[in-house]
Amino acid sequence: KYGHYLGKMRPWREFIRLSKPEGDISKRLEVNLTHYQINYAAIFLVQMIVAIVTNPQCLVVICVLAVVWMGFLKKNDDPN
Repeated sequence: KYGHYLGKMRPWREFIRLSKPEGDISKRLEVNLTHYQINYAAIFLVQMIVAIVTNPQCLVVICVLAVVWMGFLKKNDDPN
C-alpha cells in the first residue's frame, strides 16, 4: 500500500550534500522539505525505532507523532 513512497526516495548522497544557501531561505527550505520528504520520513522512522528500543515508555508519544506524519503524507499525496 505504501510501497510507492519508497520509489520517491532521493539518493542519500544527494540528501546529505551540504552547500551554501543562496536566495530566499524560506523558499529553499520549502523546496528541500518537499523534494526530500521521504528521506526525512525514513530518518523519522529510524529515530522512532531507536526511541522505542531505548525507552519503551515513550511509545505513546511516538504513536501520536506517527499518526500526524502519516496524515501529512496523505495530505501532500499526488491525486494522480
